[in-house]
Amino acid sequence: MTHFFLFSSSLVLFFFICSKLFLSSYIKNHVKYLRFQVSYFCVKVIISSFSVFLFCNYYESLKKLAIITSLVIFIICHFIEGFIVQKKIVNNVKK
Repeated sequence: MTHFFLFSSSLVLFFFICSKLFLSSYIKNHVKYLRFQVSYFCVKVIISSFSVFLFCNYYESLKKLAIITSLVIFIICHFIEGFIVQKKIVNNVKK
């Protein structure tokens, strides 16, 4: 079970690090927002899917829990990131 908590915390850490990198690249060049957003989303989906796949292969007993937890983490982090990006966009428009 400790492997599962390590897996979940690494997913959360990965999503927040990627969000920070995306926001820094958006702040540097917000003209190419759509390209950044699509490429970031694809990277996020591919890496998280690959990590879930590897975890499910090594720990068969935690397969359902890992898939459901990773989807919940993905959705929550995606919404948090959406609120942050929306706030940054609104702040840039006001300036």
